[in-house]
Amino acid sequence: MSYKSLEKEKYKLEELEFDLPADYTKLSCPSCGSGIPADDININDKIAKCGQCNAIFPFQKEIESLLAPDVTKQEVIRPEGIDIFRFRDSLELTVKQPLTVLETIVISLASALIFPIMIGLVEGMVVLAIGGILAALGIIAYSIIQHYRHKIYLTINQRFLTVKWKPRKHIKEKTYPVEDIDQIYLKSTSTGLAVIAIVNSLNGQKHIKIIPKVSSISKGKYLEQEIEKYLGIKDRRIPDEYTT
Repeated sequence: MSYKSLEKEKYKLEELEFDLPADYTKLSCPSCGSGIPADDININDKIAKCGQCNAIFPFQKEIESLLAPDVTKQEVIRPEGIDIFRFRDSLELTVKQPLTVLETIVISLASALIFPIMIGLVEGMVVLAIGGILAALGIIAYSIIQHYRHKIYLTINQRFLTVKWKPRKHIKEKTYPVEDIDQIYLKSTSTGLAVIAIVNSLNGQKHIKIIPKVSSISKGKYLEQEIEKYLGIKDRRIPDEYTT
């Protein structure tokens, strides 16, 4: 009788291929970064507890990202009027400020003065009328020129998103932890198109205008795209979102 020797086949680890499910995620503690085991996850309430630092946190965003349909969006090319700068681990976006209420009032009053001044010109008060017209036009021109120099600065790093107006115009600088930002979207409001951030808080999600007005859809969509890309946020459709 002949015997045939059997030799176990050996495989290199890198030669093996595994088919892993595409739609899955693992939870990590937002406080210490430790992995969260399944026993410490409450699927029904979407709350988890870290066994290392005892932090309790929601994971609603992770669930929504798994359930959201994967829709490929067309990339928006940077439109004129928005500047973008990258330095080390930070991103800065600048966009022209919208007119404030005070600026709108000043320009409106200066424009309204031109008509009665013209009446004075007809009635013979030439010097006074010409002086008034020049003053009104000067105010309007100065306001418009200065307006085009004024910017809103969006600065984002690994910890915060900061919104700063330069000059400030009595508008306070605002800062939001990036870990609390759930989505960025474009919304149509009574004053025009605004860029909105959905920010998680203890009292629920807040929809905050980070840019109160943009002059075009492309500018708003570009800001949304770049902020979400930098923060690693997977875009999803928001009920109040502006659509074309």
